[in-house]
Amino acid sequence: MGMVAHRVFEWLWYGTTDDLGRRIAARLLRPLEKLYLAGLRFDQTARRRQCQSLPCPVVSIGNLTVGGTGKTPAVLWIARHLAHRGLTVTILSRGYGRSGSETVKVQLDAPTHELAGRYGDEPVLLARTLPHVSVWVGSDRAKSGSHAVDHDHPDIIVLDDGFQHLQLHRDLDFVLLDAARPLGNGKLLPAGPLREPPEHLVRAHAIVLVGETRNERQAVNLIRGYVSAEIPIFRARLEPEGFYHAATMEPLGIAACPTSKAGDDFIGSKDFRPAMYAGGTPELPGTGSLSDTVPGKKPLSRELLSERATHGEGFDGKCASFKNEPARLKVLEEPCLAVAGIARPERFFNMLRHLGITCRASMAFPDHHRWTLEDVRALRRKLQTTGARWVVTTEKDAVRMPPALAERALFLRIRMDFGSDTEPLVRILWTRLKA
Repeated sequence: MGMVAHRVFEWLWYGTTDDLGRRIAARLLRPLEKLYLAGLRFDQTARRRQCQSLPCPVVSIGNLTVGGTGKTPAVLWIARHLAHRGLTVTILSRGYGRSGSETVKVQLDAPTHELAGRYGDEPVLLARTLPHVSVWVGSDRAKSGSHAVDHDHPDIIVLDDGFQHLQLHRDLDFVLLDAARPLGNGKLLPAGPLREPPEHLVRAHAIVLVGETRNERQAVNLIRGYVSAEIPIFRARLEPEGFYHAATMEPLGIAACPTSKAGDDFIGSKDFRPAMYAGGTPELPGTGSLSDTVPGKKPLSRELLSERATHGEGFDGKCASFKNEPARLKVLEEPCLAVAGIARPERFFNMLRHLGITCRASMAFPDHHRWTLEDVRALRRKLQTTGARWVVTTEKDAVRMPPALAERALFLRIRMDFGSDTEPLVRILWTRLKA
């Protein structure tokens, strides 16, 4: 979906209710919405008949709407937690946007932008962030799960974006919703953002409201209109973890703190103090570091960080070097160009502003956008005209980024924080798995 179409649907699905044009457009799309619902019912009936079970527990992370709700950070959090408990974990992903269609295990045997074309950007992000977890890609998750069981013998499988994948039995269904706009305008595609009617939330075992909202009670009451009190509703935020060099994945150290208390969907009221990690294994709330169970993956101390250097070509033919922490931190004070090709790029741009990052301009692309030669040229022209020194982007965009751009790019890694809901969420996770 192009950016023009993205803006149109954003207006249609999430605009103000008193917008006459929006109401007329929704009414005109009503026949297509009914057609979508009829097709959905037929498809889900067929999928239920084909439902298969795997010999190990399956945890699904999904949503009810199109667009970003933090599924990837949630998958990372759940997979890390389970791996930290000593379990062998496999993640199943559809691999949206990849060039092939076969069922295959992600192998990190090529440059990441080539791997993104082969497997999809999200599977590559998951695999390189969690090298101790196997990631399988395939549109038929029952088939890819069977392959994973035969080859990797996992203790548990995490199903990425699996709420609508009814042909695979799951033991626990987490459904993520945007706290600020849980159901959009309440209409099904294409009149609204819903992939399924809200009544289908009864299939969920737990619901997670992600991000900030001005009226949490209203959001909870809206969801309670469709699910019983037995289904818990948790709260979570997406918070910055740290900046990394896109070409090498080297951490840049402790970044600036936010300049305000609430960063639209991402930053909560507490200060941002991102830790520095080698290999992307952050500490989980209340569980400690993964360094106890994953060899060679331990937090970087300030002393070790100052000894490590990142080298790369890409700054007017000169070598970029960060041989000490002050040099790394200075990078974040230089003007940058913000680039995002995700479902809601404005959230990322807001995050950078709240972190105090100086962005001369921003460029938005459609979700899962594949870089073209013209895109690269346009970005280079923008760097020249704005005087920006760095490209700052999302981790998912960095995975797809060509090497020539990655050398001049930083990405901001984010993580999911369940705050005070961490303990009850973990409790229901293990209760369901033991059942």
